[in-house]
Amino acid sequence: MNEFIRQLPKIELHDHLDGGLRTQTVFELLQEKKNNFKIKSLEELSQYIEGNISKGSLADYLKNFELTTAVMQSYNNLKRIAYESAEDLHNENVVYAEIRFAPELHTREGLTLQEVINAVREGLIQAEEKLQIKTNIIICLIREASQEEAKEIAQLCIDNFGDKVCGFDIAGKENGNPPEKYIQIFRMLKSNNIPVTIHAGEESDYSYINAAILDCKAKRIGHGIKSANVPDKLCLDIIKQHEIHLEVCISSNIQTKVVESVELHPAKILKKKGINFSLCSDNRLMSKTNISQELKIASKELKFSKKDLVQMQKLAIKNSFATDEIKKEILEKIENFEKINRPQ
Repeated sequence: MNEFIRQLPKIELHDHLDGGLRTQTVFELLQEKKNNFKIKSLEELSQYIEGNISKGSLADYLKNFELTTAVMQSYNNLKRIAYESAEDLHNENVVYAEIRFAPELHTREGLTLQEVINAVREGLIQAEEKLQIKTNIIICLIREASQEEAKEIAQLCIDNFGDKVCGFDIAGKENGNPPEKYIQIFRMLKSNNIPVTIHAGEESDYSYINAAILDCKAKRIGHGIKSANVPDKLCLDIIKQHEIHLEVCISSNIQTKVVESVELHPAKILKKKGINFSLCSDNRLMSKTNISQELKIASKELKFSKKDLVQMQKLAIKNSFATDEIKKEILEKIENFEKINRPQ
């Protein structure tokens, strides 16, 4: 199964740029600038990250992003990190990835929002020119943003849409920040035909999922796992009726304690109920994972078959925000792999 997963052309729809840096890169860039973390070795860096994760809450998990975003404040650093992100994904035989980040987190040392986009875009384009991978950008809004700040980020997405930017997301602390908080922003995006994915149903209850779909017109949901175990089956019905794709992240959910164990992860229920979803890595550095590892977990612990894993890649590319041309190209790669390997 490991070799099958290695060779399988894979799709990554939920990958945070500031959650997927190489440990070595974080350490090197920390040494180049004054910082408050006082980390003197790679071992100390790993201990710092693991210490926040071991506390077992989404809030503590998110503290690690203060560390990574500290080294993502210059054009060259962002360009390098974007390139390395695409390269690492390519090394896992990811053939298409949507990499998301919140531009507003990278302007503390003078970069404009547009310069942030330009730097990441340049890094990804360089990777595409060298490697066999297609990439796009999803622009995130942090949920604590004011309405004026949200409008500025939405306009940034609209202005750059089609030039590597393919969609919009809201991320960050869910509880107390429901999707409809930004209903006017989502209406603005919809009027400009910008596809939306929304983090919902990770730590919050399933009502956030319903609101993301019905009120904010999301086409995909980040996580969405709280839809699986609710007594009110309306949530699953809404997901099915609106043909919503869920971006499910097993390792991340275990670490943030929104799910107690792999064996209890809702991915098994979602598959049984015929929900449209794929597996994603979320934060490769923070969760010490990658897309291959997530598929191995699904295979070993949740008994997903080879056929299941191939089908998820098909669903992922079909529900991606890529152009029809790229979707066709990537789907052909998956189908060719399927013809040769005949997964069961």
